[in-house]
Amino acid sequence: MSTVTETATLDRAELVRRQAELKALQQSLTEQELELSTLHNELQIFENVYNRIMGERQNELERLKKRVLDFAAGFDSSGSQTVSDQQKNFEKDWENFSFDESEETDDTGSADIFGEGDPFTPDETLKKLFREAARKFHPDLTTDTEEREKRHDLMARLNAAYLEMDSEKIRALIDEGEANFPEEDKSHSVRQQLSRVLKQTGQVRHRLLQIEKKIEQLRNSDMARLKTYCNKGETEGRDVLQEMADEAQEKIDSLKMRVARLASDCSIL
Repeated sequence: MSTVTETATLDRAELVRRQAELKALQQSLTEQELELSTLHNELQIFENVYNRIMGERQNELERLKKRVLDFAAGFDSSGSQTVSDQQKNFEKDWENFSFDESEETDDTGSADIFGEGDPFTPDETLKKLFREAARKFHPDLTTDTEEREKRHDLMARLNAAYLEMDSEKIRALIDEGEANFPEEDKSHSVRQQLSRVLKQTGQVRHRLLQIEKKIEQLRNSDMARLKTYCNKGETEGRDVLQEMADEAQEKIDSLKMRVARLASDCSIL
């Protein structure tokens, strides 16, 4: 066998090996993209529900906090408390505001009062469509810069359609991708194909590391921890967000009374 033939045979064997490696990485990439998108969407919807329930109460608490501190700053040393005492007492009370697991609340659910957002519950059909689109059109599976940008745009729209749990939109995106992104041209030489596969492999490995970090960040976020706690409460028959809302409302009522007393004290001084 000639040296040229031996080299060509070795190159082809290496190409086959690298293609198999890329295929396995591509499968992992598809699953990881699905996991990241699912986790992100679950937390986004939960955060929307949280903000609807707690957002205005938190804003009201901040407004009342400012009013109390403004009143406290208006007292002079001749009052029953010094300015410093008033501020310290309020700051201590404010810092201690937290959810108490043992607190009893009524049975009114947050969904009954505030309305319930649709939970993110993608079925297997939707997940299968997401996998198909990600597998075919992921931007890290091309080495062409212009096409890569177009694929990024398609993936962004794929994630949006997945959040909406709209299977028809995802099917339309798959059709669009198949029309705009033809299959790889395999007429190139073995070495050219090998070079492209090696670059694709590097891009996919880099993206997998990015996804791993993003998933870890999301799972360790405050919103994820709160969601886990709420899920645990739900298994115990509790509505944790409603309990938090009830406690915040009690704090608001208490601070309103304090503001009224401070206003009365100011009028006497």
